[in-house]
Order: sequence, then C-alpha cells, then structure tokens
Amino acid sequence: MISDFETRLAETLGTLIGAPFTGRVDVAPGPDPDDDVRLILGVVNAEVVDEGMGSRPEVLPGDPNPRRAVRLRCNVAIETRVAPADREEQMKALEAALYALDDAEFRTGKALTDGTDRGFVIHELRPATVVAPLAPAAPNDRVGINVIATGLFWPVGVAGQAGDLIDEIRLRAGIVPMEIVPADPRLVAGGPAVELTIRFDTKAFSIKEGKTEKMPFGSVAVTLVAPEGKPGKGALAGGVEGQPATVRIVPVDDNAATITYTPPATPATEDLVVAFDDAAQGLGVEIGRVRLVTRSA
Repeated sequence: MISDFETRLAETLGTLIGAPFTGRVDVAPGPDPDDDVRLILGVVNAEVVDEGMGSRPEVLPGDPNPRRAVRLRCNVAIETRVAPADREEQMKALEAALYALDDAEFRTGKALTDGTDRGFVIHELRPATVVAPLAPAAPNDRVGINVIATGLFWPVGVAGQAGDLIDEIRLRAGIVPMEIVPADPRLVAGGPAVELTIRFDTKAFSIKEGKTEKMPFGSVAVTLVAPEGKPGKGALAGGVEGQPATVRIVPVDDNAATITYTPPATPATEDLVVAFDDAAQGLGVEIGRVRLVTRSA
C-alpha cells in the first residue's frame, strides 16, 4: 500500500521533473551518492484519518465493487544527494522537484493515477516545508522537501464486495418523556372507544452524499400488552394494520400520533406500548409505554 505509493511517486516525479534531473528520483534507501545529484523519497510517518465511521467500503480504481480502504495522511520526505555535497546543485534539484510537485496534477493526485489498481488513491498532495541548511555537512543535514499526501490505501488486488452501495442513512429519535392526551382517560369496561393522542419529541435526519437534512419522522408502531407480557384485552384502531394484526402503524404529525382505544368488556390493566416501526409493519425499538386502566361502570 504505502510502498506502492512511494514507487509510483518516484516514477512520476522522475518523469515530470524535467532535465537534467529526469530519471534521477529513487525510493529510499536509494543508491550511494555519486557526482550526479539525485532525489531520494519515502514515507517517514503516516496518520490514520478518522472520519467518525472508520474504514469503510469505497469504489476504487480496478474494481467496480466497493472495497475497504484505510484513509491515511502521509508525511513524505524528499532529499537530495550528491557526493561530494554541493549545495548549489542540490538546490537546483530541490527547486525543480518543488516546482513539479506544485502542479495541479500532482496536488490533486491525478498525476499518480491511470485507472488501474495501484493500491492507493491520493486526494491531496501538498509540499509543506523546504529544508535547506546553509552548509550541509553532517549526515542528518539534508537538503529536501517535506510533502503531505492524503488519500485511501488498500492491498493491490483485494476483491471488491458485491452488492448495493449505501447511498443514504436515515436516523430517527423519539425523546422521552412520552405522554398521552387526555392524561387520565375515563375507560369503562364495555364502554365507548376513547381517542388518545400520544405526544413525544421527535427527530429525524437523512444523511446522503455528505449532506444532513431534516426529514419527516414517519410512523410509530403501537400495541397493547397485559401483565406478564400477555396480549392486551382492549382494541386499538387508527393508522393501518401491522404485523401481527395486534400492531397498528400510526403516522406521526407535529410530534403527535392519534389512536382510538376500545376498552375490554371487563375491568383490566394493560400497557399501551409505543415503538419505532421496524420498516416491516412491525414493532421496532420501544420508545415508551403508558398504563391504561379500565374500570367497571
């Protein structure tokens, strides 16, 4: 991955740098210095760029199916070498490399790509600093450039993951406390149906192509549960029938959903359970529940 990037960068810079330095770019450690100044480069450290979701499949060159790639910010060191040291010649090579790297094709990474699977895609390549001591003599007194390259890296030839791409993520939240209106409904065994309004704060967002937008909350799923998890004895109406038939899918409008509750024929205590719908007309994650008590006439 990183070594493939180093090799490609050396090849491309060696081609585009121009005479008399054409072909004089190598990957570290490179050949021993001689009387022709050369440029040696290599990644000296790399930082994993965390965008909050970790490594994830991306459509990358060489395969139409998405592959997992690691996003890295690499620090590339480029230095000039000649024996004996000659700062004037080193500066000429340094300036030629700097000018080539500042081209838009390099800065956007386009100069390094050809549509094939090379194990990396560079999104930004930026010359950062120039190092040029006045009298380079010690082994560590390099004359060179520090470059920052950011992009995606993966092993060459790794197979893509067939299937549909996720192009949208939807997030919904129901914020408790939840209440019903009326707060203490009069429920009489064998009596008439009562309209109940469920109220709670809602949030819903769509994340698509890097944009986050608010969206309608949608619906909730409601059902009745008696003590010990047994089915409720009353009946619910409103919305549409869910799965199973004891579930109702009720639309939420302005943080409220309205249902009709018909009390059972005998006194009973049961819970009205409110949950996210699971996209299959059933109960999803529970938001909350309200106790309903039916008394004798």
